[in-house]
Amino acid sequence: MKQQKNMTNKIRHREAIPSFNPQSSILSPKKVSTRINRIESLVRDTIANLLEFELHHAKVGMVTVTQVKVSRDLSYAKIYVIPRDESRIKEILDLLNRLAGRFQHQLAQQIRLRRAPKVHFYFDEVWQKGVQISTLLNESHDTKSSEA
Repeated sequence: MKQQKNMTNKIRHREAIPSFNPQSSILSPKKVSTRINRIESLVRDTIANLLEFELHHAKVGMVTVTQVKVSRDLSYAKIYVIPRDESRIKEILDLLNRLAGRFQHQLAQQIRLRRAPKVHFYFDEVWQKGVQISTLLNESHDTKSSEA
């Protein structure tokens, strides 16, 4: 009887104290995506500043950082850029990818992460296609206006 009474006290005691749920300690997908979005924004701003002020290379010229995609484990960062001189896209991307180690080193110094993501640069074709579509829409709108 006494042993049963101790068991019920233990059960009541456990119910009074919220139990540790290991699943609740893991970040939910929504929290992870919010954190990754903040890190992507931070990496984009840092890389843009590095390109403009600190690691500016004469052969690269003016480059716009349009988007950054960071992997879930924060080990890789795809950086989408648009060079001002679109005739030398391949040359500029090759040069940026050769300088990727310097960018990664500067990222590690400027942002507080356990490990700085490996950086790889890509040409942002989506942005270029958007500009082409916008131009086509403006041209079609202009031709409709002139016909009326």
